[in-house]
Amino acid sequence: MKYVSLILNAVLAVAVAVLYYLHFSTPAPVAAVPEGKPVTQPAPVVIDPKAVAQAPKSKVMFVNSDSLLENYDFYTKKKAELEAKGRRIEKDIASRTQTLQYDMESAQRKAQAGGMTEQQMQEVAMRLRQKEENLYAYKDEQLQKLAKEEQDLTKLLNDNITNYLEEYSKQTGADYVFGYSKGGGLLYATPQLDITKSVVEGLNERYKAQGKK
Repeated sequence: MKYVSLILNAVLAVAVAVLYYLHFSTPAPVAAVPEGKPVTQPAPVVIDPKAVAQAPKSKVMFVNSDSLLENYDFYTKKKAELEAKGRRIEKDIASRTQTLQYDMESAQRKAQAGGMTEQQMQEVAMRLRQKEENLYAYKDEQLQKLAKEEQDLTKLLNDNITNYLEEYSKQTGADYVFGYSKGGGLLYATPQLDITKSVVEGLNERYKAQGKK
């Protein structure tokens, strides 16, 4: 009887640790694709003739990566969707964990009050451990799905930008388009070579033409 009570106490202690771990170990997401919706494939790139005419007459240009992501409608929308989904998953896992903790506490109180036989306590302990394992598996499954969506979106984001810049460079005669970000490798570039505004406008027009999927 005492041995099984110790098992229940140990399982309860694990549940508290699980609640702490699950709540604080969920990684911050970056971007998302709504569940059940396929990732949109890049459409053919069309460059506005005005953008070509206004491009600097240089073989080297640069884009402010931070500003591009802040103003690229596709990225900001998908990032918000991923964050919302991450919060839903965290809330769901926290709720399931609290339910498990409640079940463990209830079992512990009943055992301490002598309301269960030794066999019943063993069965309860095994069932609670199984629930705990299922919760870990569920958490891992949900986070893996979220990570896969993030990877898919990151690839699509890179493809969108790369494909656009490839066509942009062909039409403007640029040989290099550097990405600039604060603290990055590019320490200085003359503002006349900054094509961020033009690229953002072009990407957003392309996104709008795709129906903002």
